[in-house]
Amino acid sequence: YIPNRALFKITQSILPVVSLKYGINNLFRSSVRTVLISLLLIIGFGLFITGANLKYSIQEDFNSFSKNSYYNVNVYLKDTLQGDLAFVEKLPFVESVSYLSRTGGSFRLQGQAFPENSGLKILSPDYVLGNALLISGKVDKSCSDCVYISMKYQADFKSTALGDTVLFNADGQEKPYIFSGVVKDIGSGSPSLYKFNDAPNATYRELAVKVKDGFSLERAKEQIDTVCLKNKVEVRGMSDGTTRRIALENHLEPTMKIIAGTSIFTIIIGLIGMLIAISLSLQERIRETGIMKALGGTANDISKLVLVEYISVSVASIAFGVVLSSILTSVWGNILGTLILGSPIVALINVPYLLISILLLLLMLTSIIWGYSYAKVKQSSNALLNQVF
Repeated sequence: YIPNRALFKITQSILPVVSLKYGINNLFRSSVRTVLISLLLIIGFGLFITGANLKYSIQEDFNSFSKNSYYNVNVYLKDTLQGDLAFVEKLPFVESVSYLSRTGGSFRLQGQAFPENSGLKILSPDYVLGNALLISGKVDKSCSDCVYISMKYQADFKSTALGDTVLFNADGQEKPYIFSGVVKDIGSGSPSLYKFNDAPNATYRELAVKVKDGFSLERAKEQIDTVCLKNKVEVRGMSDGTTRRIALENHLEPTMKIIAGTSIFTIIIGLIGMLIAISLSLQERIRETGIMKALGGTANDISKLVLVEYISVSVASIAFGVVLSSILTSVWGNILGTLILGSPIVALINVPYLLISILLLLLMLTSIIWGYSYAKVKQSSNALLNQVF
């Protein structure tokens, strides 16, 4: 084997250890083989970390949403009611209650020919909606003609600027509103438009409940349901941040399993290819191995040289895999977020998981490469010397 002259000169001058020089040069006995193994490991590890990053990004996005949301339980009533529900407000774990009304109808933008069916959720003046929950725009409770849209409507409003007119039709009467922002309403069910009323809602079909910190949301929902039943108020359903997050994660679980399965399969194929390459490489350098043994080299010494060679490939592949995962996390976060949530998921890297995965993968590769190469070199001991000399 005659190494590439330019590469040989570079490795001889840069690499300080003889085993590194030998290993790096040997990788280019068959460049195609090395590149194929590297690509499989890069794709496999990149996909594996991408799945973990996506799950972490979604969890962090939802945690941020839950942290910035004042209300943590929503109660949906079967009938439209009037007057406050004092029996709910007086529950010991309830900090505050806001009453929401909803009007069915449709909206269209200026110049849009066909309206889109939607609902207009009317918020009481006491409803707490912080600017942290707005993807764009700013909350202005004093503006009763300002309307905010669900994040799932962002695609419809991509050419609409803040301050533009939105026409909402209810019961055949069309009224203009001012587009004032986008609400981050993850897991809210059907998308809606939102507006603040200039007075407390006289009628309502939904309660937004703030449960005191430390109290179980499941217990809170059970007791709210019980007290409503006692007072002959029929509850159509309830939701909280935890159940919405679980529903969202279950919705994305098949996609995550496909990514994880594909990544593990690719890594296994890459590992099998690496073992085949090690076997072929040892056969190709049978004379070198024989000379090393004749000079006193042991099977352990020779297998260490092979280990340095292929661990170098693994480290480089993992590094490129991390870069690939950051790109894929951003791309898929954008696609999945837009399709499912209506807004791109901010790509985040789960650093502890990444470091642990790199460490475990390198430990596994080190054990397998050293063990396999040691066994192959050990098998060819006396027969190899007889054949060479």
